[in-house]
Amino acid sequence: MSGELLAVAERLRGEVKEQSLEASGLASRLGLKASCAILTGPSEEGWPELVKFYDEVVHVKHYLLAQPCPVVYSEALAKVVELRDPKLVVMPHSSMGMELAPYLAVKLGAPVVTDVVDVEVRGSELRASRYLYGGKVLAKVST
Repeated sequence: MSGELLAVAERLRGEVKEQSLEASGLASRLGLKASCAILTGPSEEGWPELVKFYDEVVHVKHYLLAQPCPVVYSEALAKVVELRDPKLVVMPHSSMGMELAPYLAVKLGAPVVTDVVDVEVRGSELRASRYLYGGKVLAKVST
Protein backbone atom coordinates (compact mmCIF):
# COMPACT_ATOMS: atom_id res chain seq x y z
CA MET A 1 0.00 0.00 0.00
CA SER A 2 1.28 3.49 -0.73
CA GLY A 3 0.23 6.87 0.53
CA GLU A 4 0.37 8.66 3.83
CA LEU A 5 -0.68 8.00 7.39
CA LEU A 6 -1.45 11.25 9.20
CA ALA A 7 -1.15 11.03 12.98
CA VAL A 8 -2.67 13.70 15.20
CA ALA A 9 -0.26 14.62 18.00
CA GLU A 10 -1.52 15.59 21.43
CA ARG A 11 0.27 17.78 23.90
CA LEU A 12 -0.06 18.29 27.63
CA ARG A 13 1.58 21.11 29.58
CA GLY A 14 3.81 22.01 26.64
CA GLU A 15 5.01 18.45 26.01
CA VAL A 16 4.02 15.98 23.30
CA LYS A 17 2.18 13.01 24.82
CA GLU A 18 4.04 9.73 24.34
CA GLN A 19 1.01 8.11 22.63
CA SER A 20 1.47 10.60 19.80
CA LEU A 21 4.68 8.85 18.75
CA GLU A 22 3.24 5.34 18.35
CA ALA A 23 1.58 5.85 14.95
CA SER A 24 4.93 6.11 13.16
CA GLY A 25 5.45 2.39 13.74
CA LEU A 26 2.02 1.61 12.30
CA ALA A 27 2.82 3.67 9.21
CA SER A 28 6.04 1.73 8.71
CA ARG A 29 4.25 -1.61 9.13
CA LEU A 30 1.60 -0.61 6.57
CA GLY A 31 4.14 0.78 4.09
CA LEU A 32 2.83 4.34 4.39
CA LYS A 33 4.68 7.64 4.74
CA ALA A 34 4.51 8.69 8.41
CA SER A 35 3.27 12.27 8.83
CA CYS A 36 2.08 14.06 11.92
CA ALA A 37 -0.08 17.12 12.55
CA ILE A 38 0.20 19.15 15.73
CA LEU A 39 -2.15 22.02 16.52
CA THR A 40 -0.96 24.79 18.86
CA GLY A 41 -1.25 28.41 19.79
CA PRO A 42 0.84 30.94 17.84
CA SER A 43 3.75 31.15 20.29
CA GLU A 44 4.51 27.43 20.63
CA GLU A 45 7.58 26.10 18.79
CA GLY A 46 9.79 23.08 18.45
CA TRP A 47 8.51 19.53 18.82
CA PRO A 48 11.88 17.84 18.12
CA GLU A 49 10.54 14.51 19.37
CA LEU A 50 8.01 14.46 16.52
CA VAL A 51 10.72 15.11 13.91
CA LYS A 52 12.61 12.04 15.18
CA PHE A 53 9.62 9.74 14.63
CA TYR A 54 7.82 11.15 11.57
CA ASP A 55 8.88 11.79 7.98
CA GLU A 56 7.04 15.11 8.02
CA VAL A 57 5.45 17.26 10.73
CA VAL A 58 2.66 19.72 9.92
CA HIS A 59 2.48 22.43 12.61
CA VAL A 60 -0.75 24.43 12.51
CA LYS A 61 -0.64 27.57 14.67
CA HIS A 62 -3.58 29.79 15.59
CA TYR A 63 -4.63 31.52 18.78
CA LEU A 64 -7.86 29.45 18.83
CA LEU A 65 -5.77 26.24 18.93
CA ALA A 66 -3.93 27.19 22.14
CA GLN A 67 -6.44 25.21 24.23
CA PRO A 68 -7.73 21.82 23.02
CA CYS A 69 -11.30 22.01 21.73
CA PRO A 70 -12.69 19.27 19.46
CA VAL A 71 -14.90 21.63 17.44
CA VAL A 72 -12.06 24.04 16.65
CA TYR A 73 -9.47 21.27 16.21
CA SER A 74 -11.74 19.41 13.77
CA GLU A 75 -12.00 22.52 11.57
CA ALA A 76 -8.22 22.87 11.39
CA LEU A 77 -7.59 19.14 10.91
CA ALA A 78 -10.22 18.88 8.17
CA LYS A 79 -8.27 21.47 6.18
CA VAL A 80 -5.00 19.56 6.72
CA VAL A 81 -6.64 16.30 5.61
CA GLU A 82 -8.19 17.92 2.53
CA LEU A 83 -4.79 19.33 1.49
CA ARG A 84 -2.77 16.17 2.15
CA ASP A 85 -5.32 13.45 1.28
CA PRO A 86 -3.87 10.74 3.58
CA LYS A 87 -4.95 7.10 3.34
CA LEU A 88 -5.45 6.96 7.10
CA VAL A 89 -5.80 9.45 9.97
CA VAL A 90 -5.03 8.17 13.46
CA MET A 91 -5.13 9.74 16.88
CA PRO A 92 -4.35 8.57 20.39
CA HIS A 93 -6.94 6.68 22.42
CA SER A 94 -7.51 9.51 24.88
CA SER A 95 -10.39 11.68 25.97
CA MET A 96 -9.40 14.25 23.32
CA GLY A 97 -9.01 11.62 20.60
CA MET A 98 -12.37 10.06 21.44
CA GLU A 99 -14.03 13.50 21.25
CA LEU A 100 -12.18 14.73 18.18
CA ALA A 101 -12.50 11.64 15.94
CA PRO A 102 -16.30 11.84 15.44
CA TYR A 103 -16.22 15.59 14.79
CA LEU A 104 -13.51 15.12 12.16
CA ALA A 105 -15.29 12.15 10.57
CA VAL A 106 -18.50 14.17 10.16
CA LYS A 107 -16.63 17.13 8.66
CA LEU A 108 -14.88 14.84 6.16
CA GLY A 109 -17.85 12.54 5.49
CA ALA A 110 -15.54 9.67 6.41
CA PRO A 111 -15.93 6.58 8.58
CA VAL A 112 -14.45 6.44 12.07
CA VAL A 113 -13.41 3.35 14.03
CA THR A 114 -12.57 3.75 17.72
CA ASP A 115 -10.77 1.47 20.17
CA VAL A 116 -8.72 -0.10 17.36
CA VAL A 117 -6.24 -2.74 18.52
CA ASP A 118 -4.79 -3.68 15.10
CA VAL A 119 -4.79 -2.54 11.47
CA GLU A 120 -3.84 -4.69 8.50
CA VAL A 121 -3.81 -4.39 4.73
CA ARG A 122 -5.41 -6.95 2.43
CA GLY A 123 -4.79 -5.93 -1.17
CA SER A 124 -6.11 -2.37 -1.39
CA GLU A 125 -8.36 -2.84 1.65
CA LEU A 126 -7.63 -1.59 5.16
CA ARG A 127 -8.95 -3.79 7.97
CA ALA A 128 -9.22 -2.54 11.56
CA SER A 129 -9.76 -4.84 14.54
CA ARG A 130 -11.46 -3.89 17.81
CA TYR A 131 -12.98 -5.72 20.74
CA LEU A 132 -16.73 -5.76 21.41
CA TYR A 133 -18.88 -6.99 24.30
CA GLY A 134 -16.32 -6.34 27.00
CA GLY A 135 -13.51 -7.99 25.07
CA LYS A 136 -15.40 -11.21 24.32
CA VAL A 137 -15.57 -10.67 20.53
CA LEU A 138 -12.89 -9.41 18.15
CA ALA A 139 -14.58 -7.56 15.28
CA LYS A 140 -12.88 -6.66 11.99
CA VAL A 141 -14.06 -3.60 10.08
CA SER A 142 -12.89 -3.11 6.51
CA THR A 143 -12.98 -0.33 3.93
